[in-house]
Amino acid sequence: MGKGRRPNVKSRHDDGASGGSILMTKDLSIVVKGVGKKYVMYNSPRDRFKQMVLRPRDARYGKPFWAVRDISFEARRGETIGVIGRNGSGKSTLLQMIAGVLLPTEGDVSTQGRITALLELGSGFNPNFTGHENVYMNGLILGLTTGEITKQMPAILDFADIGDFIDQPVKHYSSGMMVRLAFAVQACVNPSILIVDEALSVGDVFFQQKCHAHMDSLLKNGTTIVLVSHNMGAIKRYSDRVIMLEGGRSVFCGDPTAAVQRYFWSERLPADDVAIAEEDLTPCAADRAPSCGGGAQPAAVLGGRTARYLGARVSDANGTAAHVFEMGDTVIVDSEFEALTDLHTPCGGITIHNPMNLAVYCKHSVHAGSAAPPRVPKGARIRFRHQIQLNLTPDTYTFDLGFSQIDPVDRARADHITHAELEHAMVRCCQAQKAGAIQVVPRSHGMEMPFLGLCDLPDACLVTVEVPGGGTTS
Repeated sequence: MGKGRRPNVKSRHDDGASGGSILMTKDLSIVVKGVGKKYVMYNSPRDRFKQMVLRPRDARYGKPFWAVRDISFEARRGETIGVIGRNGSGKSTLLQMIAGVLLPTEGDVSTQGRITALLELGSGFNPNFTGHENVYMNGLILGLTTGEITKQMPAILDFADIGDFIDQPVKHYSSGMMVRLAFAVQACVNPSILIVDEALSVGDVFFQQKCHAHMDSLLKNGTTIVLVSHNMGAIKRYSDRVIMLEGGRSVFCGDPTAAVQRYFWSERLPADDVAIAEEDLTPCAADRAPSCGGGAQPAAVLGGRTARYLGARVSDANGTAAHVFEMGDTVIVDSEFEALTDLHTPCGGITIHNPMNLAVYCKHSVHAGSAAPPRVPKGARIRFRHQIQLNLTPDTYTFDLGFSQIDPVDRARADHITHAELEHAMVRCCQAQKAGAIQVVPRSHGMEMPFLGLCDLPDACLVTVEVPGGGTTS
């Protein structure tokens, strides 16, 4: 930003174009252009005082810290933008600038329509006011009239579901009751833009389901959503695009599944090893590796320093290459990797995603109890065969393939430790994203849909009838 130029934050509550240096069109809800936020950090309160009194325009007594730097993106009406990153990467700061809570140090932010921000739920409540009074106060802050709040009050009370406590001072509320009421107020505003910072994880599981249902209804009504969450399932479910932040800067913007995988891998791999270009992939050798046909395809690969993905093959139970399966059929996915260095016990995994990017199945060879050598030498080729019964709703699914290593000691005690401990013990080496696709269709004979939902689970059902006058029959 040039010297003397002031950051621009514009917001309009109609369909016209906002002012400033950004030209807004009717289909745009948010435009962020070169946005940055700088703070000054001081070693002591004395240095802060000197800076304020002696040299207010000279940062001699403090050092600058950029919480966010050079972020740009656009969000269209009805689009959901996910924002992910480690703690301290600048996610909340970015959301606060979009919401207008913070002014950017540089860059421009423009929005169209009413904005509702679920940032710090309940932070604006007066503890001495009743729930009713705080609802009116928060509604007025959000731009509603008293009449609109009164009209929305039944829906707010039904959503919060805190009963008679609505007439008690909120200082007597539990933390869960506080956030339920705060979310209910925000949820019933019907905004054009909804900004959510970890708010979908409030309350118990029943309230969380209610929050997710409300998010679905907002999306159907064309609300633009900017979502920050550490729940990668929610990010993949709702997001059309995902921005990943590291050190206040955007390092990725694109496909939600690719962004989530990069987020997980960034915790274990150096930055220059997180992504490998598709043209760098080594295709399967017909004489030593599975054929790449039959539903497999060139994949985007993460990792690559310790192992290399060679390819995959999809076949039916008879070993014939295939990509279309009837419900309940068995699919066989063969994959192959090459060790680029000496490794511990190899583990192979597969994750199946539905069209909404939800992981409907995820297992690796340790889960299956598969035997594997304690160590493999550099140059060894490791093959995995995943055999899966497709008790899935008819649809098209993609799958990721992964290769990890685990210390033989941890592998030996895998049956006696928690899943979280096991996952922590496994070190990711290489992963092929969207390595292939399979299509599940209804069975040609028998019931077309023997279950509802995403998948079929083993079950049993006993029916008991109590007859009036005594006696039962099953």
